[in-house]
Amino acid sequence: MLQSLIKVAIIVLSFKFVWMEMLSKCIGHRNVCTPRFKNESTNLTQKEFSEGNNLECCYNIMVRDLKIHFIQKGLFSKFVKLENLSLHNLPLEGEAIKNSLGKGLKLSYLSLENVGLNNTLFESLLPFLPKTLTLLDLKNNSLTYFSTNFISNTTVKTLDLSQNQNITMMLDKQALSLTHLDLSHSNFEWKTSQESKPVCKIPNLLVLNFAGNRLNLSTFDNRNDENCFWYLKSLNLSLSDLTEPIINESFSFFPNLTSLYLDGISNIEQFPSFQHTERLTKLSLNDVKCFVNPTLKNINIFKNLHKLRRLEMQNWELHLWDETELTVLFSPMIKTLEHLDLKSTGLSTIPLVIKEMDELTKLILTSNNISSWNSISENTNKNLTILFMEWNLIETVDPHSIPKRVVEFPLEGNPFLCTCELMPYKNWVKERKLSKIIKDWASKYQCSKPHQWEGKTLDMFRPKITDCQEFNAYVITAIVLCFLMVIIVIATNIYSRRRKQNILKKFQYTHDSSEKRKLLSSS
Repeated sequence: MLQSLIKVAIIVLSFKFVWMEMLSKCIGHRNVCTPRFKNESTNLTQKEFSEGNNLECCYNIMVRDLKIHFIQKGLFSKFVKLENLSLHNLPLEGEAIKNSLGKGLKLSYLSLENVGLNNTLFESLLPFLPKTLTLLDLKNNSLTYFSTNFISNTTVKTLDLSQNQNITMMLDKQALSLTHLDLSHSNFEWKTSQESKPVCKIPNLLVLNFAGNRLNLSTFDNRNDENCFWYLKSLNLSLSDLTEPIINESFSFFPNLTSLYLDGISNIEQFPSFQHTERLTKLSLNDVKCFVNPTLKNINIFKNLHKLRRLEMQNWELHLWDETELTVLFSPMIKTLEHLDLKSTGLSTIPLVIKEMDELTKLILTSNNISSWNSISENTNKNLTILFMEWNLIETVDPHSIPKRVVEFPLEGNPFLCTCELMPYKNWVKERKLSKIIKDWASKYQCSKPHQWEGKTLDMFRPKITDCQEFNAYVITAIVLCFLMVIIVIATNIYSRRRKQNILKKFQYTHDSSEKRKLLSSS
């Protein structure tokens, strides 16, 4: 019994030493391995990975943008620790990829982006796909058909079929593990198998990207047993060509939605009320092709979004909205908003309502007409760390108008007035040690006025301290008082001297008169 325990202990210790030795080899080693080619070889073999890589420590392999026409059979199965494999932009044959995978791989991430896959080639790969896959990226190939049956027995959570033109997505078998699906820019067609009792085939789907497609919103914006979008948390419809317009009741069947992207949407008949999507925390409305004027109805379009943390509204015509209308528009999210993007909205100043956004950490006001502001200051927006104000009409900046915690404050593209008024801003940047801004002064920041500085960089604008000496108010008061005292002393001295002279003259006159009288009386 004792001998058996000793043998077990020896085996355990031996295994531990072997494991520690293998682990020590990989410590500090690059776990991303890339091939190195000699001459202009078009063959990818183990030899190309041997130089500069420890093959036992290759957890990730990336091969991209190369003219490769042959891959060694079973090449990637030789990397025992390989978890992630990415082949991008390679003019390969599907047969070469299939042979290179081999058996026994335990990949969790497989990306075959733009490698010339078609339906036949991909289906020949299916038996070689590792059961351990959690991400399958087939972006930008020539696939026209994909079935959920292909991944029904895998653990694939993320599937990317974007940029495969005219692809049909067939929902014919349940894919229980699938949570992320990307069909963007694929002109896809959605089909389901004919069953007597419709069943949701992707019941755990959380993230869906339909961007850049032509689609009918009502086909999945409804509630039935066949639709699986009730549990969606993120939906991207940006740049989509909607066959039916968005109306007030749109997105009523996405109660769990937290992120919605509608960038570049043009077919909007009515702005959605978001009455049934109150969990939204992120809403992207950049460049919507719809004129949203400040009517009584429109200023309340966000009234149900009390949990919104991120809002993007690039290219809205907010310069047509007054302060009161903007306050009503943003008031529902005033206590929750953390990220606000108002780029290219025509604003001429920072809206007053923004100073009430205590949770705001990032504010983007790039490409507007802002020259000055009095809405925010060093005493407002105490969580704001990023403030983008490039390409406005700012000539000078008062550091007291910048919230205290701001550490990113790019201002390139503004027409700076290079006079002493600009020095407090430059000193503020140096005191905060904002090295990126200081570096950009030499190339991205230019003086616009006065004439002698026009076209020169802010880095070149370095006036002498004496040229821009700021006098203390107490010093000025003291100088004035001293000057007044000198004047008073001088005036007093002049008055005293004149008074003495007058007395002396009077005494002299009296004395002379007395002498004359004495002379006259004696005669």
